[in-house]
Amino acid sequence: MMGSGKSLIGARLAERLEAEFFDTDIEVEREENRSTAQIFAEHGEAFFRDCEHRVLGAVLARPPCVIATGGGVFVFPRNRDLIEQSGVSVYLSVTPEVIWQRIGNDKQRPLSQAWRKFEDMRRFMKQREPHYAKADVIVELGENVPPDEIVDAVWQVVTKKVCK
Repeated sequence: MMGSGKSLIGARLAERLEAEFFDTDIEVEREENRSTAQIFAEHGEAFFRDCEHRVLGAVLARPPCVIATGGGVFVFPRNRDLIEQSGVSVYLSVTPEVIWQRIGNDKQRPLSQAWRKFEDMRRFMKQREPHYAKADVIVELGENVPPDEIVDAVWQVVTKKVCK
């Protein structure tokens, strides 16, 4: 989910693994030479999702790395299939209260612009939850957990999963 800490935790996990780190949102923006908000405004969500899928495939074709995907990537079966074939998926599960505190209805995030109140965001999360729950690993995060503790938790569960 957007605002869950994917980019921060992913970058720190990549450092620990001495692996390259990619953020699909940044890669899409780099490839399209404009912001996510501009892409949504000029071409719509479907175009953005196609760009995301293309970028995800390109990144997954690289040597082992850590990837922070946009919040919508895992909603689409074609993306989940790519990830399942190439690695381990991790869902950083945070409460709606934490997401609201972090991003509310941040106008820089195209999908959050429709959130006028907390309940709008909660409904959005509820729609996505069944997709996120298909991740290989789910890490439940409480409030105010230091990033290094989250990295430790992800490291432990991913290591167990990969080293089976």
